[in-house]
Amino acid sequence: MATRFIAEEPPALEIEAKRRLSPRDLPELRRRLLATPGVLRARSFVCYDQPIDTPDARLLAVGAGLRIRRVEGERGAWLQFKGPGTTLGGLLSRSETVRGPFRSPCSRRNGLPVSSDAAARALLRRLPLSTRRVLARLAPELLRGELRCRLLAVCRKEKFLAEDGAFEPSLDRVRVYALSGRRLRLLGTFCEYENEALRPGRTSSERRAALARLRAFDRRLTRGLRMPVETRDKYQRASALLPD
Repeated sequence: MATRFIAEEPPALEIEAKRRLSPRDLPELRRRLLATPGVLRARSFVCYDQPIDTPDARLLAVGAGLRIRRVEGERGAWLQFKGPGTTLGGLLSRSETVRGPFRSPCSRRNGLPVSSDAAARALLRRLPLSTRRVLARLAPELLRGELRCRLLAVCRKEKFLAEDGAFEPSLDRVRVYALSGRRLRLLGTFCEYENEALRPGRTSSERRAALARLRAFDRRLTRGLRMPVETRDKYQRASALLPD
């Protein structure tokens, strides 16, 4: 099944729970998900995420993220921008804009797809006006083509649907590489659990009820496992692996 991303204008609102996950606990969490009534395995895929930032990492500093995403077995590249987020009650909430897929060249390093700085600049010109306005405030250098791509994150995602499609739990295994020279250098790996609210409700009362259900679902699912709440996104976690 092809992986579909929905491009919206104005930006969509992403609300999700994130927890750190030990690799040794991942099989048990998968077993629990599949044993939970009403949970369906949706799809599994591998994506290659290449963050774009200014040379002095302004987006990272404010908790925002801009990345090129390629999906294994599919053509084209996606652009994803996530604005600075807020965390409340263990849930990360932020705006999200997705555009694509676009035809965009890439080279292969260690067999993995990597976009050049020139290709990244060309993709940035495809961003919608609303996102360009946000970037003009957060990181105007990007709009002038002053960028730096230092990382490639290879993420193997297993996605599920729960509560009649209200939630989308995901098991993610991530390998982080530094882009240096002609080859990639492995910096480290990590796993995490995400659960996104696909139908968070239109009113404040509907949203509170939906997010309370999501939290209750996660408490039941993770009971007895050491899975601390993770307030950082993948770009922040991956960047923490870079040497000083």
